[in-house]
Amino acid sequence: MSEGNRFFIGLAIPEAVKQELRTQQECLQRISPEIYKMTELNNLHLTLYFCGNTDEETMVRIGNGLAEMNLTQLELQIDGLKRLPSNDVPKILSAGVCSSSRELAAMQQRVHDLCFALAENKEMRPFAPHITFARLAHGVPPSAKPVKRAIAGLPDLPAVRWRVDDIGIYSSELTKQGPKYEVVRTIPLS
Repeated sequence: MSEGNRFFIGLAIPEAVKQELRTQQECLQRISPEIYKMTELNNLHLTLYFCGNTDEETMVRIGNGLAEMNLTQLELQIDGLKRLPSNDVPKILSAGVCSSSRELAAMQQRVHDLCFALAENKEMRPFAPHITFARLAHGVPPSAKPVKRAIAGLPDLPAVRWRVDDIGIYSSELTKQGPKYEVVRTIPLS
């Protein structure tokens, strides 16, 4: 980890889920290739907390704190197409994610409490679990008819289930080609 990088805490996405989201991306590209910019499959993840520009020492403390929590494995499931920030203003297209009980929300709250106390960024937005697979292209108004047409042509997302065995600390680098994410530490779940 290098000093002052952007970091976040997240969960990796398995290949089966990536392939379902790739199907959504291919459909969007066929309907309206200029409307949405696709997230690279290797960058797909579920963010639990965005730490922002945080130094290495703090991220080590966060990682050690996560390891000491004895967070448990959980089952997640795709929960339909989510349009963010709202259905009427779909700047981000994502797959919603849920757990069978409140396991995911409970895990995220514990991660939030730790990171909020230590990280530079003080995340205030409510947790809305999702996996972003497309973002509105720069300069395209979210209320434009082509945007609505592109979204209307998307197939339903199947409720793929998967088991989460670890939590990751990711480094985020913004480049002209888009963000590049790298897992810098993995913490196994019990």
